[in-house]
Amino acid sequence: MILFEQIDIAFTILFTFELLVNIIAHWFKAFVRDYWNLFDTFIVVTTLLSFGPAQVSFFKTMRLIRAFRVMRLFAKFESLRQMINALTRSVVPVANAMMIVLLFHCIFAVLGVNLFSEKDPLHFKTFMKAMLTLFQCATLDNWAEITRGLFPEDGTGDTGAILYFVIWLIIVSYTLFPVVVAVLLDSFWAAAKKEKDEKIAERMNQSLSHTEVSSLDPLLNTFMTANSLGGVCKRVQNIFRRLDSDNSGGLSHQELFEGLKKMNFKPTIKLQIEEFDRLTENRSLCNEEGEVELKHWEAILLTQLKLYAERQLGQAIPAISEESEHMASLIFGLQIMLRNQEFHPRDYVKRLEREEREAKMMFDDPSLVATAPANESKSKGDNGGLNDSLEYRLAVCETECVLYRMCSL
Repeated sequence: MILFEQIDIAFTILFTFELLVNIIAHWFKAFVRDYWNLFDTFIVVTTLLSFGPAQVSFFKTMRLIRAFRVMRLFAKFESLRQMINALTRSVVPVANAMMIVLLFHCIFAVLGVNLFSEKDPLHFKTFMKAMLTLFQCATLDNWAEITRGLFPEDGTGDTGAILYFVIWLIIVSYTLFPVVVAVLLDSFWAAAKKEKDEKIAERMNQSLSHTEVSSLDPLLNTFMTANSLGGVCKRVQNIFRRLDSDNSGGLSHQELFEGLKKMNFKPTIKLQIEEFDRLTENRSLCNEEGEVELKHWEAILLTQLKLYAERQLGQAIPAISEESEHMASLIFGLQIMLRNQEFHPRDYVKRLEREEREAKMMFDDPSLVATAPANESKSKGDNGGLNDSLEYRLAVCETECVLYRMCSL
């Protein structure tokens, strides 16, 4: 007996030391947000309290609770922890299904008391006795004997009793109970999938925290919901108008810094002068006043969207490969395809300027509309194979939209 007490004290000291280390390492929000940490705290505190005087009833109760220390294994083994979390999350859907079972249980109990309380007072004298009897019948435990106990003494059957128990068994035992099990399995599967997705997202966030990111990433992240090229361009134009506080048709570094800071992104975007120079290629994409015009702003954002998608895909591959190598291979292929798509801001701006000139010429001389396709083909040939057609731009943006959604899963 003394040996077991010494072992108990040794484990208590070990658990207390482990809890203190966990509190120091994750103080404070990270610790209390994890329910397993709170459970460990409860177990350790009750164990320490159990060493109080054995004569006091409170400390006797604490000693009984020490038996729950074995449940700390659930927090240490990932498979057990995922199972417990899945079961916990499925409690509400299962409880809703059980409410329907309880409703029918009460209805048939009331019917049983009114119909059979005089014939079988042992099983149907009161509402609680009827509830217990129906639960026994629902488990198919000796339900036939209870039914025959309601038959007349001459041995003839009681049609009312037969219909009562047959209908009860069909509704509850063969219909509602399987529904409850189905709800439990579905909720358990959904909760397990959510647990797995959270683990993947956590690993992705950890990997993304170690990679170089752009201060515009919170802004670029908002484009993931864009459905088409038109949606992307419309958002780019709306953002440009919001940032252009002086309506000059251009964005200076001061306007970008203050405007993006006020847009309440998380984390807050603070565009430094060094990054502004990098985005504008040492101000080569700025006008004479040092401001970025709309077409240059659109070119910069589309370029950064492409780079953002590449970063997201690259960081998602290690996390997803642990769950599905096939999906990781597909994402890797998409990343390669995206990298092979050459896209440069200057080329994009040149194409926009050329389209503006052509549109102006067509407006001034409508006869040029018929020859526009030929001129466009010739223009493409003179660009040295540059992929700057409208179809190419559409394909790139549509591909990026799909990739952004995949990164958000």
